[in-house]
Amino acid sequence: MSVVPHWCLEKQEESELRSLPPPSLAHLAALSVAVIELAKEQGITDDDLRVRQEIVEEMSKVITAFLPECSLRLYGSSLTKFALKSSDVNIDIKFPPKFCNLNFEVSVFINLKLLLDESSRSSDTSAWDFKKK
Repeated sequence: MSVVPHWCLEKQEESELRSLPPPSLAHLAALSVAVIELAKEQGITDDDLRVRQEIVEEMSKVITAFLPECSLRLYGSSLTKFALKSSDVNIDIKFPPKFCNLNFEVSVFINLKLLLDESSRSSDTSAWDFKKK
């Protein structure tokens, strides 16, 4: 039994998808209805967006206390409001050029992970609990 490399399967899948006929108007209409319903049922609200922005602000306070030259911003589906309630919150951390090397960024990532892990063990995790149930 031979094992097919993962990249071969991806190429085969891509080829099969490209050979499909374009969707009909009925398919597009059904897809539109499904996307609108999904957004109504599971999309983020203005309050959800506000909570996500507050998370960025709180993280910014923590990070800029140690690295005042850094800045944080929300981006991705949260910012465009295409996010679902279960979507991750994408946060861009901008470092000044003097800090732009892989070792520094890995160090910041590890320290942020430790901070978030510690926060999740504390009694007050509401600032980090942005996925409303």
